[in-house]
Amino acid sequence: MLTLIAMRILLNKSILSIESGRKILHMVAILLCAHVIHETESRIFFAVWFLIFGSILMMIAHKNLLIPSEKQSYGKALFPIAFAFLLLSPIEIDSILFGAVTLGISDVIGG
Repeated sequence: MLTLIAMRILLNKSILSIESGRKILHMVAILLCAHVIHETESRIFFAVWFLIFGSILMMIAHKNLLIPSEKQSYGKALFPIAFAFLLLSPIEIDSILFGAVTLGISDVIGG
């Protein structure tokens, strides 16, 4: 949430372009989620938090509030929800982290 608000402020002050803000937002969000998953001892606790914040982000994305654009994107909301489901699964943490870091890097590079 704080990253979204910071990106919105930087975009309003024309410090960042929308595309640069989007890329930074995605990288920070993905790596923060990966860090939380790496440090967690209670998978269910963080799965619930990812579901809650994913739902809040879904409402923000639906209303196009923080980073307005012509195309509607729910990626910022679906990503934490996907992490929640991964945490509820029996998949090993290292495998989840590998996928998260790969996604974070490829998303920014791929545009």
